Amino acid sequence: MAIVEGAGARRKSVSKGWGSHAMAAPVGKPSTWIISVGRLSAERMTAIRMNEAEIDTLLKQQGVGVLSLAADADSYAVPESFGYDGDHLYFQLVYDDDSEKYQYLDKTELVTFTVFSEDPARSVVVRGRLEPVSADEELLAAEAIAENADIPTLNVMPETRISALTAEHHRLVPEEMSGRAFDGSPT
Repeated sequence: MAIVEGAGARRKSVSKGWGSHAMAAPVGKPSTWIISVGRLSAERMTAIRMNEAEIDTLLKQQGVGVLSLAADADSYAVPESFGYDGDHLYFQLVYDDDSEKYQYLDKTELVTFTVFSEDPARSVVVRGRLEPVSADEELLAAEAIAENADIPTLNVMPETRISALTAEHHRLVPEEMSGRAFDGSPT
């Protein structure tokens, strides 16, 4: 897969920027990409970098995203519900004694959290440190989660007894936030 950007048609590899939002355009300035896979063409997309208010809106509208963790050369990504209070993202992380998520969490210094919508196509990437919420801030975390998290109604760990699960609130302290709004039309 390749991305051809703008009138100069510079090729950029998907693995070098598409998911990480590395292809930056100034806020409000469009950048046009034509996406192709092999000899098949897809659609023309115009990407506009979102401003802080637009990023906040998407984070408040969406209640689920993908939390990405890394240990050495291995990565681990998992969908997570979240709450957002305008400053921090809050998670209620559930785990058992053999949790792969918690093994990665212990080794990850900076996490990446990605939120997206399809209609309209928009995405936000937040990078920062994930830290446990102190006992005196539990209510703040619970309120943020109750406000906009999409809490799953199914047991995501059906093989584990509920009594064997632990739930803890964590806060993502953003160090970097970026967002893109996409406008696509068939070529």
